[in-house]
Amino acid sequence: MDIDKLAHKALKDDNVKKRIVGIFGDIILDEEGNIDRKKLGQIVFNDKDLKVTVYDITWNYMDNCIRTYKNDCVILDWYNIVNKRYWDIATIRVLVERDYFERRADVIKRDNISEEYFDLREANSVQYDDFVVDYKINISDLDKIEELVNLFD
Repeated sequence: MDIDKLAHKALKDDNVKKRIVGIFGDIILDEEGNIDRKKLGQIVFNDKDLKVTVYDITWNYMDNCIRTYKNDCVILDWYNIVNKRYWDIATIRVLVERDYFERRADVIKRDNISEEYFDLREANSVQYDDFVVDYKINISDLDKIEELVNLFD
């Protein structure tokens, strides 16, 4: 389950969009009328209360998706996970690590964001020091990833 993709999907949900636009207005929309994550991020990453409000809205949507997942384990592989509750309900917890500079370059390119915006986003990320993990692997360790995948077959 790719939590990051689920978060992107949440912002496209009509109910989520309506609630967020109701708070911020049309200034967070792009030319096509979709929520512009960069515009929204510039606002919420600088205001803790607004960030919590947006996270609550999007996580409610994501929570419904996650809880309908049919398997009895969830692998979480997202550096910006905002709530430990999914970690706590997972049968197996896998933290996929990656070289910071490679990840930074890829995220900047993938999301078409500036280095400054990446740094702002990164500063709002959860630290994993308190997370209990069953596996901690490097994304380039393909043998370990294959071994984990085989556990679920």
